[in-house]
Amino acid sequence: SRICSFAMRISWLLPAALVFWANGQSANRCPDAYYWNSNGSCNPCPAGSSANWSSDWSCSECPVGQYAPMQGMLQCIGCSRGRFANDTGSSECHACPAGRFSSSSAQSACEACAPGKYMLSTQSSECLHCEPGKFSNETASEVCQLCPFGTYSPQNATACQDCPAGTEAVDFEGSDRCVPCKAGFYNSVAGKSCVRCPPRAVTNTTGLTSCEDCGLIWLWPMTSDAERTHCVTEGAAFLGCICIIFGCTFFFILLPYVLRYHAEIEDITLDRTDGKCRVIIRTHGRHWLPHRSVQRFLKDSMLRFRANSSAGTFVLGGTLNASSTGRPVPAVFFNTDHPFLDAPSSKNEEGWIMTEAAALEAEASALYFWAKPMERTESKQKIAGHLIQPVTSHHLILLGQDGLPTSRSIETSKGVLRIPFPLTLFMLSVPGTFVSIGLLMVLSALLALLPFLALISSPEGAKWVYFLSSMIAVLLATGFHLFVASLRPITPTQRTLRRHMRNIARLNPQPELTRRKKGPERAVRAGHVEDLVTTFQESIRHRDMYYVATNIIKPVTKAHRLSYAECVGPQTVSWFVSHYWGTSFSHFAASIQKHSEAVVQPFNSAQDVSYWICSFSNNQWQLEEELGSGWEQSSFFMALASKDCVGTAMVLDDEALPLTRAWCLFEVLQTMIIRRENFKGLSLCTTTGVLQKGKSGVDLPMRIAERLAKLRLEDATASVQKDKEMILKLVSEMPGGFEAMNGYLRRNIAEALRTMQEIFTSKLENLLKMLDIAELEQHEDSNKDGGDIILDLDAGGDDDILAETVHV
Repeated sequence: SRICSFAMRISWLLPAALVFWANGQSANRCPDAYYWNSNGSCNPCPAGSSANWSSDWSCSECPVGQYAPMQGMLQCIGCSRGRFANDTGSSECHACPAGRFSSSSAQSACEACAPGKYMLSTQSSECLHCEPGKFSNETASEVCQLCPFGTYSPQNATACQDCPAGTEAVDFEGSDRCVPCKAGFYNSVAGKSCVRCPPRAVTNTTGLTSCEDCGLIWLWPMTSDAERTHCVTEGAAFLGCICIIFGCTFFFILLPYVLRYHAEIEDITLDRTDGKCRVIIRTHGRHWLPHRSVQRFLKDSMLRFRANSSAGTFVLGGTLNASSTGRPVPAVFFNTDHPFLDAPSSKNEEGWIMTEAAALEAEASALYFWAKPMERTESKQKIAGHLIQPVTSHHLILLGQDGLPTSRSIETSKGVLRIPFPLTLFMLSVPGTFVSIGLLMVLSALLALLPFLALISSPEGAKWVYFLSSMIAVLLATGFHLFVASLRPITPTQRTLRRHMRNIARLNPQPELTRRKKGPERAVRAGHVEDLVTTFQESIRHRDMYYVATNIIKPVTKAHRLSYAECVGPQTVSWFVSHYWGTSFSHFAASIQKHSEAVVQPFNSAQDVSYWICSFSNNQWQLEEELGSGWEQSSFFMALASKDCVGTAMVLDDEALPLTRAWCLFEVLQTMIIRRENFKGLSLCTTTGVLQKGKSGVDLPMRIAERLAKLRLEDATASVQKDKEMILKLVSEMPGGFEAMNGYLRRNIAEALRTMQEIFTSKLENLLKMLDIAELEQHEDSNKDGGDIILDLDAGGDDDILAETVHV
C-alpha cells in the first residue's frame, strides 16, 4: 500500500512536467494529457481520463478497473487489490465491501467470499477461512457462525456435523471436535450431549451409546455406584429380598401349624393321685399350648436363672400345681382307636376296634380294681368334644365339657390331638415362650409384604426378584418341614414296637409260610407271652388286654395282616385260655406263667407250654372270618374242641370278673361238655398259681368263693348284645342250665379250697416238727458254735418248696 501511495504522488507531478516540456517544444502543440478545446487552448485531461496516445490533443476515459484521480493523467491507473471500478471514466476505485474481495488489481468488480470463508473488513484482497467450530454456508459472508450445541466443524467448514453417538462436542457452542463420553455417561443419539447413566445402570468404558443394566448378578439385585461406573449390591432391593425370605419362611413354617396344628400323643393314662382321677395326656415332644402366663413365665425364668432349676415341673402321678396350668383349649382327637376320644370323622383302621360298649366294660373293670363306684356315661357325651388344659410343656389334662378334669378310664399310646382353626391363632405360642403364633404370623406377613408395598420406589425388575424370593422362602419352609419330619424321634412305644418286630422277623422271617387255618394250630408259647410283657413293660404297666390288642398286637401284625401267633411262630394248642379283656395284662401274663410251671411235663420247659389266647390267636384284621357264621364255626370252639386241647385255663382276678362275661361262660360251658380221656377240665389260674393245685394263698380263693356265692351267671354281659343272647340261650338249653354251671364252678372252687387246706395243714405240721427238732439240737450243742439248720417245709407239692435257714 505504501508503494501504491508513492506511485500516486509521482503521477500527480507528471502532467505538470509534461506541460512544461510541451511548452518548451512547441507553442502550437498541446502537450500529452492535454487536449485542444474549442477555445483554441490546451486543457488537461479531466479526472477519470487520460491521454489518448492514438491521437493528439485528445483524452480517453479510463476503462473499468482503472481510474484517473486527477486532471492531465497520461494514463489511467489500475485499481489496486481490494478495490474495484465498475464504470468507465472513474476518478477513484471503490473498496470491496465486507464479504467480498479482489485478489488482483484493475478489477471491475469484487468476488464474493465462497462458503466456508468470510471477510469482516472492506477493501480485502482475499477471504479468510472459517475457524474450526464455525461455519459459513453462504457466499459473501461477513462472519462465520458458531456451530450449535452438539455439533462440530473443522476449518473452512460450510456446515457443522453432528457428533456421533457415544461422543459429545467439547464446547457448548463452536466446538471444533467431539470427545468420547466418559465412563458413567452415554449418548445414544448423534448430535446430543452425553448424559449420566440412570440409577442401577453403568458404563465402565468411554464412548458408549448405552448403559448396561445392573439387574441381577447371581440372583442378587444390583445397582450402580455414585459415579455410575460399577455395579454394586442394591441396598434397598437386597434388604427387601432378605425381608421377604425371612418373613415368608417364618410365615410358611407356621402356616401348617396354624391351619392344622396337631400334637402327636405319646401316652394317655388315667392318673390316680390322692384319691383324685385325672386323664393325663403326654405329648411326644413339646406342645405349643402355653401352660404359664406372662407373669409366671418371667417369674420361672428368674428362678431358673438364679437357682438353675426348672419351676412348675409336673410329675406324672404327683400332685398337680394348679397355678402352673394354662387356659382350657378345645381339642379333637384322631387315630387313638379309643371310642371315648376319637372324633366321629376319625378314620379307624380295619379289623378289630374297641367299641363304646367294650370301652365301658374296660372302664367298669378299672373302677372295680380302684374301689370306685362305677359311673357310665351316655355315648353322645363321649364324642361331644373335649377340652384340654396344659400343665407342663409335655403334659395336658383332659377336661369334660364342664371344665373339670374327667375321670374316664382311657388308656392308649397312639393318635394325635388337634386344635381347630382359627383357635390356633390365639391359643398357640412358640414353645418355651408366651409369644402368640398369631402375632408372630402377622409380623412375618408384614415383614414379607413391606417390600411389595414399597415397589414404587423399588428398582425396576424388583417385582420378579421379590417373587423369586417368595418361592425361595416356600422351598425353605418345605425343606424345613421335611427335615423336621425326618428327624422327628419316634415315641418310646413305637421304638419298642420296631425293636420287637425286628426280633420277631429274625425268629420267623417269612410269616406267610407259617400261615395256619383258624383254630387249634394258632397257639402261642408261654414264652411268647412272657417276652411280650417283658418287652413292653413300661408301656403296659397296669393296663388291660384292650390296650395290648390296640397298641401292640395290631401294630405288630399290620404289615402281614396275620394273627400274632402266625407272626411269632404258631404252635398246636395244649391249653385253651378263658379270660376277661378288662383284667390287667400283667396279672394275665403272671397267671399264665404260673400255670405253665404247674402243668409242664418233666424234662420240658415251662416256656414251651402252648396256649390258645383269643387276642393272640385270632387274626384281628379278619375278625368276621374268625367268628364264622355260627358258634360252631368260631375259632374259639374249634380250638377248645380240638383233640390236642387238654384243658381250659381260666385267668381269675380278685373279683372273678371273667365269670361276668358271656363269652367266658360260653367257654366254661364247652369245657363242661367235653368228655375226652386226656381232657383235664377247668384250671383256675391266679398270679400265685393254679388254685386246684393249692399253689395260692388262702385269701384269694376265699375272696373268689365269696364272689361266686353272690354271682349270678345269668347276669353276664357282652359287648355285642346278640352274642349275649346266643350264649345265654346255649346255657339255658343245657341240662341243668345255669344251676349246673354254678355247681360246676363251685365244685372247682371247693376242690381248690380243700387242696389248699390239705397243703396248709401238711406244711404246718412239718414246720412244728422242725421247730421241735431245732430246740432239741440247741440243748445238745449249746457249747458248740451255732450252725445252720435247713428247714424244708415240703407239703408234697410238685413245685413250691418253703425253705428257711435258721441260725442257732
